[in-house]
Amino acid sequence: MLIDSHTHLDQFPADQLPDILDRASQAAVSQIVIAGTTISSSTNAVALTSFSPMFYAGVGIHPMDITKPFDEKDYEALKDLSQHPRVLVISETGMDFLATSPDSALQEQVFRQHLRLARETKLPVVFHSRDAHVETLQILKEEQIQEIGGIFHYFQGDKNLAY
Repeated sequence: MLIDSHTHLDQFPADQLPDILDRASQAAVSQIVIAGTTISSSTNAVALTSFSPMFYAGVGIHPMDITKPFDEKDYEALKDLSQHPRVLVISETGMDFLATSPDSALQEQVFRQHLRLARETKLPVVFHSRDAHVETLQILKEEQIQEIGGIFHYFQGDKNLAY
């Protein structure tokens, strides 16, 4: 069984989804996780799970889509979405240090809240890291995410960093 653990199919027109599902089936992919990047896209990802039994969802805010501090209203919105039976992960979250990225302190605050949510819901986390591996790994360690587990998405580090 193959699982695509990270897609953004919520960004595709609905009329393209049947062909995508056909290609996935032909490639022996039996499950597809649609990762949210904002609260709105997380809502759409959850809604898409009713489109096909192959679809599952992740809920989260991508570091490049952060526009404000993560407050309790945001936390509760993602927590409510995470209760859907087809939500498998807290995704997508993380740290991104491109020159055009949001402030790193703001990203850290949002990332830590995602990790808090992962621990509370007992859902693994899919985390993004671009040019921020040392900081990302330190936050994961401090937040003890190994108790929940997850997937490092967009890893650019070397073999030594991976160990």
